Amino acid sequence: MARKQSPPRQPSGPRRIRWKLIILLMILAAGVGAYWAYQTPSGLYWRAKRLETSDPAKAEELVIESVERANRDYPAAQLFWCRLLAKSNRWVEALGCFGLIQAPEECNPSELLGVAKLALEGHQLLLAEKALDAANRPGEDREAVLSLLMEIKQQTGQTEAAFDLAKQLTEVAPESPQPWQMMGQLYAAQKQLGKAEDACRKALERH
Repeated sequence: MARKQSPPRQPSGPRRIRWKLIILLMILAAGVGAYWAYQTPSGLYWRAKRLETSDPAKAEELVIESVERANRDYPAAQLFWCRLLAKSNRWVEALGCFGLIQAPEECNPSELLGVAKLALEGHQLLLAEKALDAANRPGEDREAVLSLLMEIKQQTGQTEAAFDLAKQLTEVAPESPQPWQMMGQLYAAQKQLGKAEDACRKALERH
């Protein structure tokens, strides 16, 4: 006949209390850790991003705190702050905010391009130019960056820079007529009609 097993022994009273205290302390530690993670510069920044559409005022409050806690050196958060200012047409503040970013080239090119497009919609060429200059590096947004930056340089009379960007664009987007059209205009303005005609012909070949 099989021997009947006795039920497992339950922890004694003091031992059970100790385990409950340990579990409680672990829960408290996890909660405190999560809270402090929420209050770090990166935690504040991501909270701000989630509120960009639903509560932009709160988003700005959080991102400002994020930048302050990072000793005013947090390029991604500063660019997001600039974006919030641009979306509310506070252009002087947006330009000043961008100017305080110590290394804008460290920012995401797509987000820089987004700020540039907002600035162009608001006819703020200087802010757009600064954002695009920082975004001008290899990547999936390079064609769009070069295209917009080339137009800005041409509009602001920076002819040599516009030429250089047009040449870069012919390498990045060899089938695009845009850089050849730009070079045609620039050559024509310089009375170099032979080169202007050649550039226009190459543009037509790509239409």
